[in-house]
Amino acid sequence: MELNPFQERAVSTAGHCTVLACPGSGKTRVLSERAIRLLTSHDRGRLCAVTFTRDAAAELKSRILPSCKPDVGRRLAVGTFHSIALSQLKRLPRSIKPRRLLSEGERLALLRRCLAEHPIAASFDDTLKFIDSAKARISPPIASDPELEMIYGIYQETLSSEDAMDFSDIVLSVVQKMHAQEMMPLPIRWLLVDEAQDMDEVQMEWVKAHGLAGIEVSLVGDDDQSLYAFRHAMGYLGLTDVSGTLVSTEATLPLNYRCAPNILE
Repeated sequence: MELNPFQERAVSTAGHCTVLACPGSGKTRVLSERAIRLLTSHDRGRLCAVTFTRDAAAELKSRILPSCKPDVGRRLAVGTFHSIALSQLKRLPRSIKPRRLLSEGERLALLRRCLAEHPIAASFDDTLKFIDSAKARISPPIASDPELEMIYGIYQETLSSEDAMDFSDIVLSVVQKMHAQEMMPLPIRWLLVDEAQDMDEVQMEWVKAHGLAGIEVSLVGDDDQSLYAFRHAMGYLGLTDVSGTLVSTEATLPLNYRCAPNILE
């Protein structure tokens, strides 16, 4: 695969690496080529590539596997943050089995039940936004409205009493268990993250926990935009936070191949 000099540097840089890329600069191409080179140039070591949607994960896997021999392909795992974290929970001993994962409908019904039993002034939508925001962070939630904090606590207690968790608990639970040393990071040598600007605080901590455990971390992201800002994505600050913690080498992809010159101008 022919790469421009910027892409080649991003692919070949050794150790922790953060690639800052403009739109249309070949982010996924660079990530897949980096994965291919790591797998094919080493006889041992598993690689995990993480992204945000199942479609993006399938696309990334389809780019990597054709360039790898079958035995090399078996050392590759590709998935979303939540699917990979859920697989970690499922590998826990039976004595610490993960709680039942609620569907979105069940989650909303449970929250409505909490609000019916403990009415507050805030609307259902505002309460839901606060809970989602709280679960995108590591530190305990702090609200200007104490009633929202109260409902958050009641909601979490109800989940626990019913031995259940919601979608947002998946990565959060894994991070908490890794911090408490109740769970080991993934048994891999390399971790690659696509569209890393869209990580929220919890996902950032999940990545850092792996990097600090000696796993080589590669981030590829756009430093100037974030599609998931509405879902508490950390954007450029998240990229620099992980990079600073891991003392990553920085590479850039400044060439846009997608847009016509007048659009770029």
